[in-house]
Amino acid sequence: MDIVQVGGLLDPVNAELVRRSIREAAGRGTTAVVIQLDSSAASVPLAKIASLGRLISTSPVPVTVWVGPTGTGRAVGAAFSLVAGADVAGMAEGTRIGRQTGSIPAGAGAARQSVGGSGGAPLRNRTVGTDEARRLGLVQIVAPTLSDFIGQLDGLEVKGRTISTAQSKSPFVLRDDLDIRFRKPGLVDRTLHGLGSPSATYFFVVAGLLLLLFEFFSAGIGIAAGTGAGCLALSAYGLGTLGTRPLGLGLVLLATVAFGVDIQAGSPRFWTGLGTVALVIGSLTMFESGRPGWLALVLVIVGALLAVLFGIPSTVRTRFSTPTIGREDLVGAIGTATTAIDPEGTVEVRGAPWRARTFPKPIAVGDRIKVVAIEGLVLEVIPEGTELEPSRAESRQSRRSGG
Repeated sequence: MDIVQVGGLLDPVNAELVRRSIREAAGRGTTAVVIQLDSSAASVPLAKIASLGRLISTSPVPVTVWVGPTGTGRAVGAAFSLVAGADVAGMAEGTRIGRQTGSIPAGAGAARQSVGGSGGAPLRNRTVGTDEARRLGLVQIVAPTLSDFIGQLDGLEVKGRTISTAQSKSPFVLRDDLDIRFRKPGLVDRTLHGLGSPSATYFFVVAGLLLLLFEFFSAGIGIAAGTGAGCLALSAYGLGTLGTRPLGLGLVLLATVAFGVDIQAGSPRFWTGLGTVALVIGSLTMFESGRPGWLALVLVIVGALLAVLFGIPSTVRTRFSTPTIGREDLVGAIGTATTAIDPEGTVEVRGAPWRARTFPKPIAVGDRIKVVAIEGLVLEVIPEGTELEPSRAESRQSRRSGG
């Protein structure tokens, strides 16, 4: 028995997993295919969902669907078509199915008589729980766990086959020779599935644009720009599969430009307000296949505003600010030799590096120094704790007075 786990967005990765599993089941001696389903949104076109329905109806191997886990499982929208088209369908308590999109696949299916065959769509705009789903004939089994669902499949006649899964029913024990194989996407497909969710794609788009904006103002060495470009590259799969609306994406781009205008001006004004409105509306309307989760929306929007109001301006001010000090105030200041001074070298005074020279004895790296005079941009220093020779002091005084 093959267990196909389909969770989250019903995207091309999950759709291909279902298709491949059903096609390969016939050649592997599979008793039945069980799709473990929990999905509330899809990014694949209805035509592809319809083709999956036809594949289920024509498969020689029974295809069943169980909606779980208990309390949180969903089969809504396009995922509902898999439930309605399955040979046998089941739900866990507390799960819901419905909001039918498109027509139910013709052929074998739990809901063929009540929904598909009649041509109606009683669940077009609503979802139902286990009790009403059974009353409508949408599911035959209510099972709290996947193993319990597999056990209740025992003895059912489907497509001319008798499904045998249990060696005893009271208590329930699975057959010893029943080989259960879990079918999951490969590493690359799992990565694409994760990146292709609305929340992940939305995060990478906004983060990438903000990093490029930061690089534009920071005049750095390209690290932020490279990271931003990487974020936008990671968002490419989701942008291509989620049905990105040009208006929503354009508003997010407009927000980035608007934020940049006020960052350049140095304070938040009209453009910051316009950018905030554009970012919120663009975030809510970016994708046709569903918006990002509320937590992702709040975190990204708040994070973006903190970055453009405080983070980027603060970094830019720090990077381009030029500390100014009166040079004469440095006379008498204490610092540290950062290189050997013999007779010239480098010292650090009040957090800034300076060229320096000393007479007559050299100063070692790390020694404390005292500034005794300034000539141009060069400090004249002596070791801390020593006194300037009278002849040297007179010479410096003479140079200052022009004598």
